[in-house]
Amino acid sequence: MIYCAYKGARDLLFFTTRRILLIDKQGITGKKQEYLSIPISRIQAFSYETAGTIDLDSEIKIFISVLGALKIRIIRPTSNMDPAITALNMMLLS
Repeated sequence: MIYCAYKGARDLLFFTTRRILLIDKQGITGKKQEYLSIPISRIQAFSYETAGTIDLDSEIKIFISVLGALKIRIIRPTSNMDPAITALNMMLLS
């Protein structure tokens, strides 16, 4: 089940019941793509930074036991971060 999803200019981010999936489109045409799949069991902690007046992007940092820290930037107003934070809390508490 998908808790929430974000679409950036080129990238996609999904929070599901079992993992976080990040699709990073690269290159000029976006044909080259990198897929990163993180199992929920490997997430140790997370933090988030909301957008400000001048700095319009929000950030989520996910700390993973194998990879270290993963930083995800979402260029959206602060109110749209609530579903992502709620999804992370639900995934880590279940």
